[in-house]
Amino acid sequence: MEPQGGPRSLIITYGAYFIPPAVVLYYVALVIYRVFFHPLAKFPGPKKAAATGWYRSYYDVWMQGEMPRQIAVLHKKYGRIVRFGPNHLHFSEPSAYHEIYANNSKLLKDSWVYNSFNASQSGFAMADPSAAKGRRDVLSSLFSHRAISSMQGLLAENFDLLCTRLAEHNTTSSAPINLSGAIRSTTVDIITTFCFAQSMHALDVPGFKAPILLGMRTSLRMIQVFKHFPLIQRIVLNFPRPLLMFGEVAGFIDLSRRLESQVANFLKNPADLDKTPHPIIYNRLLDPDAKGSRAAPITQTALEHEAHTMLFAGADTVALTMTVGLYQLLKSGRQGELVEELIKAWPELDRAPKLEELEKLPFLSAVIKESLRMGSGVVSLLDRKVPKSGAVIDGEQIPGGAVVAMGTTIVHTNEDIFPNSGSFIPERWTGPNGKELERYLVPFSKGARQCLGINLGYAELYIGFARLFRRFEITLDGTTEEDMRWKDYFVPLFEEGHMKGFVKPREA
Repeated sequence: MEPQGGPRSLIITYGAYFIPPAVVLYYVALVIYRVFFHPLAKFPGPKKAAATGWYRSYYDVWMQGEMPRQIAVLHKKYGRIVRFGPNHLHFSEPSAYHEIYANNSKLLKDSWVYNSFNASQSGFAMADPSAAKGRRDVLSSLFSHRAISSMQGLLAENFDLLCTRLAEHNTTSSAPINLSGAIRSTTVDIITTFCFAQSMHALDVPGFKAPILLGMRTSLRMIQVFKHFPLIQRIVLNFPRPLLMFGEVAGFIDLSRRLESQVANFLKNPADLDKTPHPIIYNRLLDPDAKGSRAAPITQTALEHEAHTMLFAGADTVALTMTVGLYQLLKSGRQGELVEELIKAWPELDRAPKLEELEKLPFLSAVIKESLRMGSGVVSLLDRKVPKSGAVIDGEQIPGGAVVAMGTTIVHTNEDIFPNSGSFIPERWTGPNGKELERYLVPFSKGARQCLGINLGYAELYIGFARLFRRFEITLDGTTEEDMRWKDYFVPLFEEGHMKGFVKPREA
């Protein structure tokens, strides 16, 4: 037994006295360094943000997805470049967006953001641009405009089923329809059929409340928590699945199991890929002759990660755009103009026009672009890390190692480019500057890391808007601007069932 006053006792005694003050001094020194001597100290912004990353955590987690709006507030106060974290800068000049996310940009994705998706082996989350390009090359032919055009029957079939479900509700109930849920049900069924040849049949669930919709919603709400608190992510992901099979999560866990089972089967029995009704993502990913560099190995985990990112990207972004567009079109009283154009192009209800014909309709195209602008697609800040050599962005020399971003909402609400940006004005896209404006329409991002499913997204919007407005007169049931206020969970997330309304079938 060590005598009283021995070395161990002295260490404990002196440690108790000196360690807490030392820790306090360390953090005081760190804050002083960050605020006054850090390489980014010359850039304006709140001192709290310069001192600690908890500033961003507060708006992302505690305020539940309010960072994009806070960024807009900061730019009004501090100017075109804002320091919103110890090592983070945000830009507001639209030209900076293209410098950050351009095809030839040397800036890499910051894994801190993308690790929150637990999909590190997907092309979406890869930081290495060569690996991401290899994966993209393998899949790109499946998402080309020609490929999507050949699959337009699948899209039309699902939107026709949506119209059938709406008409059925109209004849059996006088209650308002959950329009936002109806649209999400459709896009979920489309993406699961297109990518996996396994529809979730969300449109068959009464009230448009399929468990998968609730499960995906719950998963999205965890993204900000996982981003800022990765320990919580590790704990949740290591939970035994039976303990998670309850409440809103159950539907998503069930889908995950189905996708994992499908992946395992195709790896074990590749010949089964020939039995799918159309090419799916695994036909490309497991094809040894697929075009493109295989910089990243195709493992079972990689296949599962690709499946999950395809699901979320394909279902939520299109659904939110249609929801926002539907609301804005009805609120602004422009439904009649779209219907008039659609009736001319589609005089007989039983003979629907092809996608290629819809793409030529000027007002429908303008409505879709304006819906994309106001919906914004991904609203989270897509952080990029500056290389060691540094970079010049918006005329400023940015030191290596800094993290930079520019949110789509900042681009889409720039008053110099989009005057009266808070108003739904489809004509801005049909005017003399309409083509130039497309440079600043970035809901699918830009550059080498642009969303792979952009052609699929546009096709769904053309077919979806045309089907809904040609077949129904739609009215809202008291939906307000507050109902349409989103939260940033990578994509805009609304309250469940936030948009309700009524439909009346058109006779001709």
